[in-house]
Amino acid sequence: MMNLNGMSSGMVFEPLSASQRTGVIVVAVFALLSTLAFAFIALRTIRVVTRVFLQRDDCTSRPPEILFFRTQLGHYGGCLVLSNMFISAAGLVNFSWVSLSGLSQGEKLASVLMQIGIWGTCWFTTALGVHTLCSFVFHIRQPRWRSLALVTFGWTIAFVAGLAPLQNSNVYGPTGSSCGITLSHSNGIFTLEALPVILAAFVSTAVYSVISIVLHRDLSMNMSRGPNSTNQRGEGVDRFAEYHEFIRTIIWSMFWFPLAFVLLLLPFCITRILMYARHSVPLVPSVFADVCVSMLGFVNVCLLCNTFRVIRPVHRG
Repeated sequence: MMNLNGMSSGMVFEPLSASQRTGVIVVAVFALLSTLAFAFIALRTIRVVTRVFLQRDDCTSRPPEILFFRTQLGHYGGCLVLSNMFISAAGLVNFSWVSLSGLSQGEKLASVLMQIGIWGTCWFTTALGVHTLCSFVFHIRQPRWRSLALVTFGWTIAFVAGLAPLQNSNVYGPTGSSCGITLSHSNGIFTLEALPVILAAFVSTAVYSVISIVLHRDLSMNMSRGPNSTNQRGEGVDRFAEYHEFIRTIIWSMFWFPLAFVLLLLPFCITRILMYARHSVPLVPSVFADVCVSMLGFVNVCLLCNTFRVIRPVHRG
């Protein structure tokens, strides 16, 4: 059985009650859904790249997937979805817990995968917003080496955050119907699980608030100029206006990523803060938080497909 510190006494095995077993299955199913979504986007991109490589035709030389992933924005977006995949992989470990009717083998594996996924998701969600602000709003050219450095640093800090707690064998372990940082390390629960979500949500909200203000200002300025100035300059201005509208559409499509991040990780953050304060978290809110986290990969893949839809006019044009 589990003692008050969230660790097993005697054997490293926490049997699941009937209600916990149902919650574990639900989380695993949503993690599987996100994994299938990730496989879909991966196979779709591989198919497009293979077709371009084999045909080498102008009409297939710039499909939206290639256009997006060749940009720095695409690098951050791809890393964000890959970070979500770590979270989904942690959820898939639940299937082994169901087969064992308890939390035994794989508790450290699931904890490490979840930790890497959470930190990577926080970092690349923030990077996506900052890059959108700098490049598309303030028109600051971002050198490729900076993008590579940010991606490398993001993955490094994510793996360090996930693997460093393994130095103490008691940090990771069963926490009710899931695994993570145990209650005996409450400071770690806040620092390693809740804090990165809070910081990423705060920075993303601030960044996209600035983006929204700038976009509304530009829209108001364009409307105040009226149609006469556009008619006087002819087709060149029309093309510029179309390009400006296209860029603005891309920016608005980026707004959904931090929104999904905040909405789906907010329950997870709240439960971790409650655990840090040593409050008991009921099973239903805990499972709901885990389901929301597991859904993030599926939602971000859908948002990525929407971004491809937005970029598609460039491919056709």
